[in-house]
Amino acid sequence: MYKLRIAALILLAVLCLSTVTSCGSGGDKTPIKDAYTSAQPDYTVAKTEAPDPWGDGLPDSDFGGTDFTVLIRTEYNYEFVAEQSGDILEDEIFARNRTAEERFNIKLGFIEKVGNTGASNSEFNTAYMNAYQAGDAAYDLVMGYQAYSCPLSMAGMVRNSLEMPYIDTTREWWYQIAKKDLTINGKYYFLMGNIGTSMWNSVYVLYFNKTVKENHGIDDNLYKIVSDGDWTFDRFTSLVRGVSADLDGDNSYTEADLYGYMSDSSNHLRQYCISADAHIAAQGSDSYPVLDFYNEHNVNVINTVCSFFWEDCVFRTAKDTSSPVNFNMPEMFASDRALFMAGFLSKAQILRSMESDYGIILQPKFDEKQKDYRVAVANGCSVVLFPIYLKNEDMSGIVTEALCAAGNNSILPVYYEYSLKSKGTRDAESEAMLDFIISRISFDFGWVHSISIATIGAALSTMIGSGNSDFASFYAANAQAYEAGFQTVLDTYKEIG
Repeated sequence: MYKLRIAALILLAVLCLSTVTSCGSGGDKTPIKDAYTSAQPDYTVAKTEAPDPWGDGLPDSDFGGTDFTVLIRTEYNYEFVAEQSGDILEDEIFARNRTAEERFNIKLGFIEKVGNTGASNSEFNTAYMNAYQAGDAAYDLVMGYQAYSCPLSMAGMVRNSLEMPYIDTTREWWYQIAKKDLTINGKYYFLMGNIGTSMWNSVYVLYFNKTVKENHGIDDNLYKIVSDGDWTFDRFTSLVRGVSADLDGDNSYTEADLYGYMSDSSNHLRQYCISADAHIAAQGSDSYPVLDFYNEHNVNVINTVCSFFWEDCVFRTAKDTSSPVNFNMPEMFASDRALFMAGFLSKAQILRSMESDYGIILQPKFDEKQKDYRVAVANGCSVVLFPIYLKNEDMSGIVTEALCAAGNNSILPVYYEYSLKSKGTRDAESEAMLDFIISRISFDFGWVHSISIATIGAALSTMIGSGNSDFASFYAANAQAYEAGFQTVLDTYKEIG
């Protein structure tokens, strides 16, 4: 009965290279439906008709001074661990935490485990698995690494967030498109919302240099083009192709020259699977997704994007140098050597001292047929996980909802100011654009589960790395691995119900 769940556990064990012994199969596996009956301490959740000063609709609740323990990644502790320091963002996170403690009579505590990428994630996932296997309600909330949380949910170790009391996934602080994209058979395991800054830091955006734009006589109002729905890949590439120059006259394009567009050949290429709606999975007729990566639209998107990346107007890391030069991109952009730069939203903090003014917009949709923009987030962002074993599910639901609502209502506006402030003040349109961008954060079932599907989400960067611009031949060479991996993921979710 547990064959496929064991396969998911084996995948976790592979990820947990450094602690494989502690990821053993010891201990009985309590069926999920029984695990929900864990003893619930008798705390008070008061129903009240009083005004709601917090704007989250949550009831007055007193949890008796109990500890509320959050498992977080050491590398991303800045999302929650904060002191009053005079830094506007850290101070706001500190205030959010203290308000939750006072409002619900809890004591917030954070357990940090290494868990950024690859084998280093083993410490974090091992801590989670050990608590599950021991039937230990050690964590009231878990902020997991998105990519490495999938094996946990596939192993039946994560609750369906749609069944958590007091979690209202229809509210504006939870991402509605993500819920639609990632719900499988009526279950939504890893919750995406405005609870932590890593989600915002990990958003893929486009920066444009206003000095370069003006110097090349580009009068287009990019914000209006975006808001009118006209920001397409063709519109973007036409602007890029009009800006390039061999500044040092050595008859080759290097990091010393001028470019229409700068990007790395890995992360920021992959995001086109989302922004250009080159989806990996589509919704099937039985409430489960189907693999739909190889289709006419995706062939057109991927071939077009890959071909564009080889043009002289594009500066791509590792294209003209023997080692990656991603660290030079912000410097080149700030030195007015590029019109556009692909980057995470967190890069705005690096650009705060930039002399030339710049703006922020989203990545283009592929063409006018695409209904709306879709905004990708790197898979290292933190997501909300609710463990099977909780000491009080009402407390977990109420406190998590309150933290996310406060993240949306209080921390996000400060984050905008923190990211956009410079020697002067960046334009108000960029701040409005950030709301526009974050409201369109999207995911794809195949993208999110990429690690379990032969790293299918890295297809574009793999093609560029190998010099291949023909998606048909690339897919044919990888189809068996993709299809087998996708089927295993589906079968595993079907087994846990």
